[in-house]
Amino acid sequence: MQSRLTYFILFALSVLVYIPTIKNGYSLDDEYVIQNNKNVQKGIAGIPKIFSSPYTRTYDGARSSGYRPLPVAVGAIEYQFFGENPAVSHAVNVLLYAISIVLLYYFLQLIFASNYVLLPFIATLLFLFHPIHSEIVINVKSRDELLAFLFAIITWVAAIKTSKYTGKMRWGWAAVGCFSALLCMFSNPVSIVMLALTLLVLYFFTNISWIRLSLVVVSLFALIRTFDFIGKSMKQERINQLSLVWENPLYGPHTFADVLGLSAASLIKYISLLVVPYPLSHYYGYNQIPIYALSHPLHIACWLLFGSWQYGLPRAMRGKTTVGFILCFFLLGILPFSNLLKYGPGIVAERWAYSASLAFFVWGLPWSYCTLQ
Repeated sequence: MQSRLTYFILFALSVLVYIPTIKNGYSLDDEYVIQNNKNVQKGIAGIPKIFSSPYTRTYDGARSSGYRPLPVAVGAIEYQFFGENPAVSHAVNVLLYAISIVLLYYFLQLIFASNYVLLPFIATLLFLFHPIHSEIVINVKSRDELLAFLFAIITWVAAIKTSKYTGKMRWGWAAVGCFSALLCMFSNPVSIVMLALTLLVLYFFTNISWIRLSLVVVSLFALIRTFDFIGKSMKQERINQLSLVWENPLYGPHTFADVLGLSAASLIKYISLLVVPYPLSHYYGYNQIPIYALSHPLHIACWLLFGSWQYGLPRAMRGKTTVGFILCFFLLGILPFSNLLKYGPGIVAERWAYSASLAFFVWGLPWSYCTLQ
């Protein structure tokens, strides 16, 4: 199912699902990222300043943090040709989503088509239509997630191609992979999680040697450290974490039991939204997600479930099974956003499940398809 018609259908469906969003205006976050951003309002002339400035969080620049210049630069290009036009901004988001869907299908074809012919198409359709992705497409500010995922897919494809070719083709795809990885990080710092998934792709679906895999690890680490150095060189306001307690109670005084309880509740919320995406909300922050007590049944069930998955990981990885890849992909994609190791503003966000949701949609399809076969 790798015909041009299939790609066209997926692209067209992506556009049809979200084209109604072009009538929307800007939302809350868009105000200080795009709408009232002085660098964006300079158009293309503002791009050098965008790449040498932190990610502005307020319209007057009074508070700024992070470093994700690429989505802001895209906004500047929009402003150059169309002025302040939310319809164009939403149309660009829809276009980026449609392109990423087509690339996602191509990537799944590369790694699964030889064993599961229908799996790439079905998984891509589930990914395309799932309501949990609506926040990323509808919110212009979330373009950083769209761009990061798009360039992550290109990096994954380039990694596979690099392992298959020799000579100039190998070096060419290696260059594409490195460049797309850099653009991925310029889009959103959380893309580091997506880039880490590149190692899983190489390990499970190529015959790469441990030496070459180690070189990839070193290369990715060098890129990440370079990006981290650039980001830290920007003048950013240091925010008192205690002032963010309204976003996440873990920013205030807490115990390790509180961390485990909120992390379990966060993981359960993510899984429940993937299974039944209702009700969706614009905010899952303070007082929206409970902190489970250690004795709470859901707390115990959550860690038993994730513990059992991790118990089976070594065997699945040694066998390089499809199920092992899906499991590793899901765990690596969701655990960093569970409030276990790092606390997130807003506790839970639909956009943080973006990459992990891919593994969730593939989950179970190999068994069902093999049964049909």
